[in-house]
Amino acid sequence: MSATHKNVSVRGDSDAPEPSGETVRRLAVEAGKFVGVEAGESLPVVEVCRQAEANGYADEEITQLLADAGVRHADTVTVPEQGGLFGELWKPDAGVPYTDAPTDPDTETPDAVERFRNWLEQKNNDDAMGHTYSRHTANRRYARAKDVGRHFVSEYDTFSTVLVTYDRGVPDDDEMVAEHATGFYPRKVTRTRRELLKELGVYREYAGVSLLAPKLGPGGDDRVPYPDAPNDGVVTTHAHSFYWIPGDVSESDFAPLIDATDADVHVSVQTHDSSAVTTPERVADRGTDVDGARGDTTALPHEVGNNLPMLKTLVDARGLPRYAEIWCAHMRLGTDDSLDTDGVSLWRPMHNGRHTSRFREIADESYQSDDGDESG
Repeated sequence: MSATHKNVSVRGDSDAPEPSGETVRRLAVEAGKFVGVEAGESLPVVEVCRQAEANGYADEEITQLLADAGVRHADTVTVPEQGGLFGELWKPDAGVPYTDAPTDPDTETPDAVERFRNWLEQKNNDDAMGHTYSRHTANRRYARAKDVGRHFVSEYDTFSTVLVTYDRGVPDDDEMVAEHATGFYPRKVTRTRRELLKELGVYREYAGVSLLAPKLGPGGDDRVPYPDAPNDGVVTTHAHSFYWIPGDVSESDFAPLIDATDADVHVSVQTHDSSAVTTPERVADRGTDVDGARGDTTALPHEVGNNLPMLKTLVDARGLPRYAEIWCAHMRLGTDDSLDTDGVSLWRPMHNGRHTSRFREIADESYQSDDGDESG
């Protein structure tokens, strides 16, 4: 699995340090191959970090790996010779690329995943990359979230970002993965959300988007359910709602959402002085030079990106860790186990009225792009 890398400048006979840790050495080799940097030449450490992220490592794990390899504070590293660097690069609990995934019917869902992969292959052959399960769409959604943040920085002296997390645990014994996922946003939740935003006086001005994302549940041994069988509690779903709101709000303002669902709900609120907003390093590191020139944004888009699994692929969901790929297959097949219907919607811009969404409106103005079919 590979990350998306920017063009890098290199030099031969590098005097940059060579990492000592085996995992970081392997990551440097793989990143070097991707951007065309040969052994003995220097490679920016950020490229190693991107490669690690693409392989399922969290930020804190990457920091520790770099520290253990003696290159935590280095700007560049020397790409080592591949030599005896063989074995498993992948993070132990993150799965492996689909091409190397076991096909034992006792540990996988070959029919569901195979049908899903064939659908993705056809989309790829047709050059139709605007679907929910492509890297193209994930990049676009992440960019749109950043642009919505920039709008609030430019339009309001003070604004708040709100992250609401929903966790419904594992499905019941007689509940399929897709069926479980459809229960995150019942009508009571959307009605309560509308009412509390109206009480705050921000209903017409706020922007918001909700999404579903995969989760590896208890006993994550990569055992997964068949589409027509009960879930064994390993592959499951969690959900987030992201809000950009004019003015200052508090976590208690969103307390009504806790009673509107059977999910465990966590609310996190940050208030921003627009004159003091700077793009967090994690967000900047994921962007490009053009992205940086568009202006500062907040940390909330980073949380959006963390829950767009296709950002960690090169092309589409076939490059995901096994549990996430199977989750995507379940979502695409939906509750009717069919590729002829839309499946479960993963991405939902929130409405500010009967037919309008400020998230779409702001993102379209900033990104000069049309949403297209978001249901996948």
